[in-house]
Amino acid sequence: MDELVLDVLAVADAVGAPRFDLVGHDFGGSVAWTTAGRHPDRVRTLTVASTPHPAAFAASYKSAATAERSGDDQHARSGLHARLPRG
Repeated sequence: MDELVLDVLAVADAVGAPRFDLVGHDFGGSVAWTTAGRHPDRVRTLTVASTPHPAAFAASYKSAATAERSGDDQHARSGLHARLPRG
């Protein structure tokens, strides 16, 4: 995640954008949330589709583990995001 955040900032720097509007979707949403959280001075606006806020995701993921035991597979499908460092 550290490298991905640095990539976002490098692209913004390359196009001369000290502040920028950031949009992320799915896995890119996790990168966007992390970038905005670590560099709020750089991100003017944040739009994320299909990826909840990391704190909301963590709470939901914990409850989904219980549901998975009763047949709901959302916990397993969300595993990629759960392994990402937060903050």
